[in-house]
Parts: sequence; structure tokens; C-alpha cells
Amino acid sequence: MRKIIEIMMLTAAIMALCGCADRNRITLELKRQDDGVLEQAQLTDTDFKVCKDFKKTGKDTYNDLTAAYETMYAYIVDGRYLIAYQDRDVNKMCVYDLDSLKDGAFLEYVVQYRHSFSFTDNMKAVYLKTAMKDAGFLDQPYFTYYDEEGNVKLEIYFDESGTGCGICYDAYDYEYTGERKGFVFREYYETAWEEGNPVLWFEPEEYFKDVESCKTGEYSEIRNYEEHYEYNDAGQVTGFFAKGETDLFTDEWIPINIASYTCEYNKDGSKKKEELFRHSMLFGTSMSTADCHYDETGRITYIHSYITHGSLDYFFIYEDDGAVPAYGGVIDHNPGMDDGVLYRYVR
Repeated sequence: MRKIIEIMMLTAAIMALCGCADRNRITLELKRQDDGVLEQAQLTDTDFKVCKDFKKTGKDTYNDLTAAYETMYAYIVDGRYLIAYQDRDVNKMCVYDLDSLKDGAFLEYVVQYRHSFSFTDNMKAVYLKTAMKDAGFLDQPYFTYYDEEGNVKLEIYFDESGTGCGICYDAYDYEYTGERKGFVFREYYETAWEEGNPVLWFEPEEYFKDVESCKTGEYSEIRNYEEHYEYNDAGQVTGFFAKGETDLFTDEWIPINIASYTCEYNKDGSKKKEELFRHSMLFGTSMSTADCHYDETGRITYIHSYITHGSLDYFFIYEDDGAVPAYGGVIDHNPGMDDGVLYRYVR
């Protein structure tokens, strides 16, 4: 057995990597062997918490993220990156840049929980290698989605096998946490566009069909229903607004916005952007709001929709001038965790 010749003590705040810099500092005991390669280290902290929501709430919120662990294990690769994982949960792993250790905390890191990642900007390359493992993907994203202001909203990486990952760029989230959010595609499917087309759920005729119950009087909690439309010079609908009165929330009848729809158009008359709304207390919280974005030819490219536990983002990738995308996917944003599914649309 090789002789252990050096023991190096580092102090790190794991929860600083999850937004809780002053909460839990742990002691890292690294046992370095005579060839300079660190094989294993043990981290001990009986009060270690996984929940990333601690910073906002002051308490752990989600039971599946709050198990306390007494022991963690770690090793170093390339002489620079410390990889730590919990002995009873291999789905929780952290990668730290040893050179970023300052005042007892690592400033550069990648944190993985199941299929979801959080990482700092300077660790993007490490995140991609960690998420994609040995898959043969390009260093540049296969697909990048930009918002109307030209800001990057989403990057997608994948190879021909369907193995892939992505990065969500949320300006508000980044300002609050200083982290980027990543995910790996946990599932990959090949399907016909006609069978797996989620856009149909957001077609106005489908999305607002239940509003008819308010209009016809079938919905007894609604009275004095009114609706009006707005049009552009070409006669296209630019807005639809429905309102009325309800006693659903109080003993008295009060005004309520039942549903609304707005649409912007490209110069050629094709759709550019739609915003849809239907009241969640009347029609359920799932997809109660949605933003649909189209390219310059009117093809759907991105949908952001509210869902009860968070939000869903749909994206669509075109490889030619056809109307049917080659790939598509959905990103499920749960509290503290993102999940992705990738589709290849076969013809």
C-alpha cells in the first residue's frame, strides 16, 4: 500500500453552491498519495442539506430533497477539480474548481441532482462534459433559441443517438442565484409529427373551447359575460378578451377576466407571437398561460407555458425549409429541478 504522505484540510460551504453560503460549512479531509493523485476523501457534516430553496424560504421545502447525510466522498481529477458525491444518493454530485476556493467556499462549481444541474458560467465546459459523459457531441450547440431582444434563451446539445443536454438562460434566475440551469434528456423518442405535436393544445380554437361554457350560461358561477375582438388592417385577429362577473371566490358578484388572447404578425401576415390566458380558477392551472413564438416564416419555434408545479418549455428545431420540425423537446421546470425529453420527428 502506498504511503499517504500528505493530508490537506480544506473548508468548503457546500450550501454556498446551492445558495446558502453561511449555513453549513463542512470540513474536507483529502488524503493525498505519494504520486500526487488523490484517490478518495471523506466529507462529514450531519446537518448537510440538499434543498436549494433554503436561501429563499429559510427552511427546507421539498421532502425528496431534504434528507440529511452524514458522509460524502470525493476525489480529484486533472489535479484541479474536486468531485464529491453522497454515499447514499449517487444522483447528487458536485464538481468544484479547487482554484476557486476563497473564504471557505468554492466560487466555481457544478451541482447535479438527478437529471438537473446548476453551475457557474466559468464551469460551462465542465458541465457539458459531465452531462454528456462520453457522447460524441459538438462543442457548439446544435440549436440556440434567442428571444425577441436577441438574448440567448436556450441551448441544446445532442448527438445522433439522442443523448443530449441543454442550458436554460433565465435572466431573473441568474441575477438571483448567479447560476445557470442545465439538464439532460432523460428520454428520447422517435415519432411522427402528427402523433406528437404539442402545438395543437395551444391552437386558439382548442385552447379557448371551454370558454364557451361561460358564454352560453352553462357555467352557473359566471354572469354578464362579455367578449370583444380586435383586428389589424388585414382583418387578422390581434386580440380577444372575455370578462364577466363571478361569485366563485366571494359571497358577492365581482368582475373577473375570464380569458384573453393577443397575436403579433410578421410582415408577410404569418404569426410572430401569441399570448394566451384562461383563468386558472375556472379552467384549471395547467397551461393557464402560454407564450408561443414563431420564426420569420410563421413556423412554431418555442412555447413557454405555466403548469401547476412550475412551467413547461417546448422547442422545435428545423433542418430545412419545410413546415415540420426535425426535432422537438419539452423541458419540465420543477422547483429546484429541470427535466427534459427529446423527440425526433420521423417522416
